[in-house]
Formats: sequence, C-alpha cells, structure tokens
Amino acid sequence: MLTFDLTRNLPQHRLRFCARLPNEPTTSVLCGANGSGKSLLLSMLAGVEQPDRGEIAFDGRLFFDARRNLPPERRRIGYAFQEARLFSHMSVAKNLDYARRMRKASPRDNKERDAVIDAFALAPLLARSPSRLSGGEQQRVALARTLLSDPLLLLLDEPLSSLDRRHRRKVLEFLHAWLREKNLPCLYVSHEIEEVACLATHALVVALVTATERDDDDENRLDGIDRLDRIDSLARSEIASSSPIEIATTALETSRQTGASPTAVVPVVVQEQRALDGLWRVAFVDNPDISFHLSTHKGAPPTLLDAHAGTTHARIRAEDILLTEHDDRHGLVVELLAFAEAHDGSHTAQIICANQRLLMHLSPTQAQSLRQARTKNCRVRIRKAQGGIL
Repeated sequence: MLTFDLTRNLPQHRLRFCARLPNEPTTSVLCGANGSGKSLLLSMLAGVEQPDRGEIAFDGRLFFDARRNLPPERRRIGYAFQEARLFSHMSVAKNLDYARRMRKASPRDNKERDAVIDAFALAPLLARSPSRLSGGEQQRVALARTLLSDPLLLLLDEPLSSLDRRHRRKVLEFLHAWLREKNLPCLYVSHEIEEVACLATHALVVALVTATERDDDDENRLDGIDRLDRIDSLARSEIASSSPIEIATTALETSRQTGASPTAVVPVVVQEQRALDGLWRVAFVDNPDISFHLSTHKGAPPTLLDAHAGTTHARIRAEDILLTEHDDRHGLVVELLAFAEAHDGSHTAQIICANQRLLMHLSPTQAQSLRQARTKNCRVRIRKAQGGIL
C-alpha cells in the first residue's frame, strides 16, 4: 500500500497531496490540469524532490517524514520521467543492461530483456546512442529500462506522450500484461483518464484552484502569509478524489477539475465485428442485452483485458449519448441523477443506463425541458463508443 500526506510551498502555489491507495497492487491514474503539480508529486514520491513536510510510506516502509528521507536509490521505485533521461555515453543496449546490472540480474537470464525489446521494437536501435534516437524512440527505451530495473513500485509520468498510435497500442498491451504478471503497483500520470483505461483500476483526480476561485477559509492559506498583500495571488493543488476509475470518470466534477471532455470509461464484453464498416458490437458487462457499437483504429480488435471473458473497456463521450423522443421504442430508458452547467451554457447530465453511470451532453434547451418536466427518466441512444486504447 502507498500512502502519502505531503505539503510543498511554492512562491505563488501551495501543493497539499494526501491519499491512501488500495491495499492490493493496482494501477492508479493521476490526472489533473496543466500546472497542478502531478509531476512534482511523482518526483517527491521517488525522492528526487523533497516535500516541505509530510510523510510517505510504502508497503510498511517509511520513505519520508520529519526525521527520515530515504534516498531514491534505496526506495526501489521505477520512475519514467516525461523526458527520457538516458545515459548519453551509452548505447541503447548498454542503457538497458545498466538497469539489469543494478538489480544484479544474471547475464544468462535474457528472457525478460528479450520480451521487452520485442514489445518495444528496440532491436534495430540497440547499437545506437541516445542522440541518434527520435523523441518517441527515446521514450520507449526509457520505459523499457525502467521495467528492467525490477522496481517494487512504478511511477510513470506520461511515458507514451511521444509515441505514435501503433507503438502506443503495443506498449500499453505489454505494460498491462507485465503489471499483472509482476503484481506490480503503478501510479500513471495522464491528462486524460481514458488514455489508460486499459491499465487503470483506480483514479486520483488533482484539482487546481486558482486565486480567483479560492474561498476565504483560513485552512487554505499558507502559513505566515500576509492576507492583504499575498492572499489574492495564491493558488493551491490538492487531490480532490480517490476512487475506482469507473466512478471517477462519471463524476461531474472530474472534467472541470482536469480540463478533459466528459467521458465515461466502462467495462464491456465484445460480441462481434460488423463486416460492413469494421465497427465492433459490444454490450455492458452487467447487462449484455443492451449493446452498442465500438470504434477502433482501422477496425483492429479491441484489446481484451480478460481474453477468456472477452471483456475490455469502452470510452463513451458525453456527446455520443443522444437524447431521443420519449416514445422512441428503440431508445434506452435512463435515470437522470444530476446536472452540471458549463461556461458556454451547455449542460452535462449524469445518468444511469443498464446499471452503469454515464455522462450525457445537453443543450440549454434540452436541459431546461427536462427540468421543467420534473421527470427522472428519459430515453437516449448511444451513437458510438471508442476503444480503450487509442
């Protein structure tokens, strides 16, 4: 279990991150707006940056508190930064072998090394120096080196941001299998939760509150700051929610806090592919009688999280759920739970469809009509969902 309660004071910004991740090894996605401190949090957990105060503990070991600050090399954390940070004087092969030497792996035990090289398409790059690699190639090498270091905890800071669609899909598929096989806990930074829907089971949402959005509670002020001179210029970041990913993605506050478009990530079972247009027919896991279409890149098969059961994740955007007439016999009956208004006057509704929480986009007229009708039910159609891996 990873637990932390950290404070870091910056000139115009206070970061206060407090969370307790699930007991079982799990992959948690850390999402939030630009500048909210996600990368800094990972650096503090890894020991690269030091908090002003707080505590970090993992699996019964205390990494940091007021009297103790365990150095990074003794934490056994695998950390893949946004930038590759490869050893420039070493070839790709030697960068990978350095990670294996650090964990004292046997030179004859090349099975894992070969598997990573194959999955990340690194064979043609082994003799090159980092200076002769593209940004995407450097990211693949850096992530491969991190995995081969045999960490007890994995911290990934947007490690696939420079990868093209083909490499991203293959790397994510391999990473999903690797984390399961190793029973390895992972904290993955992403701007959009749905980007790592195939990996994550848990979500930490970081809220960035600017000075104009702040309230006047003394609790939110920096210690020792003159209220009149500085309070209006301060901002804060905090973990607003820690929950299973299916709950986080269907919360009305998540899109506002992260800046991402409202999108639900739901587990589905794959039924069949339509030969005409390459779309896949999928159904809700808890209600297989209700099906809809899933779009994947060039009609490629969805990545199965459970091959035996044929399950995967689908991303259902709020704008892909269409409000229909109340007498539409083919429409799905859903229950309205709550509304949230956006800056442009549009609304997002939280709904329940087939025992699954989703989000739905509404125009101001539609939202007003539903409120005036004072009804908790309406009918919708799901236009098309997206595959869990882009």
